[in-house]
Amino acid sequence: MAWNVIPAARQQPGELIGGVWVVLQAWPIANLYTLALLGPEGARVTEGYGDWTVIPVRRNVGITEWAGRRNYAMSLDLLYDGWIQHPLRPSLPASFIGRPWLPPGRPDYSNGVGLWLEAILKNLEQLATPGRDMVTPPSLRIYGAVPHTDIRWVIQNLEWGDSIRDIVTGRRMRQQVTVSLVEYYQPTELQKLPRGKAK
Repeated sequence: MAWNVIPAARQQPGELIGGVWVVLQAWPIANLYTLALLGPEGARVTEGYGDWTVIPVRRNVGITEWAGRRNYAMSLDLLYDGWIQHPLRPSLPASFIGRPWLPPGRPDYSNGVGLWLEAILKNLEQLATPGRDMVTPPSLRIYGAVPHTDIRWVIQNLEWGDSIRDIVTGRRMRQQVTVSLVEYYQPTELQKLPRGKAK
């Protein structure tokens, strides 16, 4: 499958959307994404606030010094459910190029229906590991009722939970996974600083 790269002028962050769907999309690639239901644990921001450093002072109270804001980190509970009957699809903004396709109804692997679940889980793994022609995994944009959809993220870890499998094929029909995310930040401003004069 060839990557459909989003032009730089149209690369926008994700957005807060209603419903119970969460979509993770590779930042520069339109056709590399995964979508799942927001699990009961939801999205929990675990880092991203004060980073105070205490400098010890001999025989006195330590001096507190502001070291800067930590990168945001978030734990995202997702449920991939192939048993949904006629799911309400997410209403995504125009910045999402390539609408996610999700067939309705219970998975019936005997006639090929429901194979989307394994494919979309494979996409999740591709978002967490370097793909072909990639040195690093892609950064992500997030759509859904989760915090900080306006920033870029990368996947730190995938913790696979319980699953229900078809007894004949072994394919997954329901899968829970906890996605550990960390804020992606590249200091491009440093490139704009004037160069020092050679001595």
